[in-house]
Amino acid sequence: MTRDLDALTGRKHDVLVVGAGIHGAFAAWDAALRGLSVAIVDGGDFGGGASANSLKIIHGGLRYLQQPDVARMRESIRERAALLRIAPALVRPLPFVIATRGMGKQGAAAMGAALWLTDRIGFDRNAGIAGDRRIPDGRLIGRDEVARLAPDLPADGATGGALWYDGQAMDADRLTLACVRSAAARGAAAANYVRVAGLIAGGDRVEGARAVDEMSGRELAIRARVTIVACGGNPAWLAGAGDPGRGAPMALAMNLVTRRPLAGAAAFGVRFSAPPDPGGAGGRYLFVVPWRASTMIGTFYRLTTVAEAAGRPTPADLAGMLDQVRSAMPAFALTEADVRLVHAGLLPLEGERAPGASPRLAAHASVRSARAGEITMIGVKFTTARHVARIAVDRALDQLGRRTRCATHVTPLDMGAGPGAQAGDAIAPGAAISADAVRRTIRDEMALRLADVILRRTPIGGEGCPPRDDLDAVARVMAAELGWDETRRAGEIHAVRAAYAPCGAHDD
Repeated sequence: MTRDLDALTGRKHDVLVVGAGIHGAFAAWDAALRGLSVAIVDGGDFGGGASANSLKIIHGGLRYLQQPDVARMRESIRERAALLRIAPALVRPLPFVIATRGMGKQGAAAMGAALWLTDRIGFDRNAGIAGDRRIPDGRLIGRDEVARLAPDLPADGATGGALWYDGQAMDADRLTLACVRSAAARGAAAANYVRVAGLIAGGDRVEGARAVDEMSGRELAIRARVTIVACGGNPAWLAGAGDPGRGAPMALAMNLVTRRPLAGAAAFGVRFSAPPDPGGAGGRYLFVVPWRASTMIGTFYRLTTVAEAAGRPTPADLAGMLDQVRSAMPAFALTEADVRLVHAGLLPLEGERAPGASPRLAAHASVRSARAGEITMIGVKFTTARHVARIAVDRALDQLGRRTRCATHVTPLDMGAGPGAQAGDAIAPGAAISADAVRRTIRDEMALRLADVILRRTPIGGEGCPPRDDLDAVARVMAAELGWDETRRAGEIHAVRAAYAPCGAHDD
């Protein structure tokens, strides 16, 4: 997979995808797999926005039973199965436990009925899925099994627990990258760090986009018969207004990565009272998830705008999150020193913010065509991105006067060699990657910034800021490959360390 700007500008593509988060990446792969000529660009790195910032859970939609919304639940189960099928190296089943208490909605009878109904609704959840990637039935468990699976789960007054399984993306960043790789393998022209400045309009029709290469400053005109805009948490762009919409209200969704590992193998949910938030008012579940050798906790929300947040949490956000965790799990005694990274991303809100109304996260993805040659796509869930992308590509084919069937639900993704296929010695004593692995991310996966390697291409930074010696070593390899001078190398290290704020850049 090579970054060839001439391939972007040298022809008129059938489809241009603007935005290479998980939704845009799936759209590019789907379009390329259906035989269309495709270009895909992103103003930052592939998957570097909200797609990188989640609990890494591939949801089967159990919570939709409360509404009830069986159609959305079926959609989530189907898409979870698709990801387990096409990316078995990156997605696996993960057990979840919540405590049962009393006789109401949290009681054993109600939870047992919910688990039974979930399994009936998802009767085909393992179609085409092999071996240890199959999702087992949910069941009620006793207090002893709760203590064995989730010893850290506060169980005061619990009668037992409810056990079910969802999917976990062990490396969500590489899942997004795999979609881009798969599109490129089918002939798509892909480039990161190409910022779209506006759409090219001819009369009432969109004919591509004007862009700037952030690496060189080169101005680009990328022509396409259909442009799919998949810019994530940026509603004005998605509405086709051609304005960044920096004052638009959004939700900043945040998840903690902590150095403290869980004592058990299961994720668990803790019921707690929180201030009203876009995810739902009043009491809700805080989920605590095993993540490599660490733990992820979330999700927390704060109302904001693009201009206020730029997708970044603040020290006050971290303090508030820690207060909520300590309230829900006092025995866990989480402190700021335990926090290694705060994942954060902007998510769209549903409808207008009326005075006195409680804004909510958008419940449904949106695909619409404001003008001929333009399709806008607003995604709200990582799990269902493939399905939303299929709808967008179907709309593109309608505009092109063509029709082919989607096959992304059964076609394995191109995983590439990945950081695990290492040759050579560790890049620094005790480091998780080799110099050869770093070079491969540059030559084969378009890593152009130090953050691309540390945060998204390799596991070295997934659980916190690597030691300074490791950052120096990776930066020196990249400097030799990309021609960085000492000022650029130092700036890249500073930018990576800043990405770990507000929890700080730990280098010990």
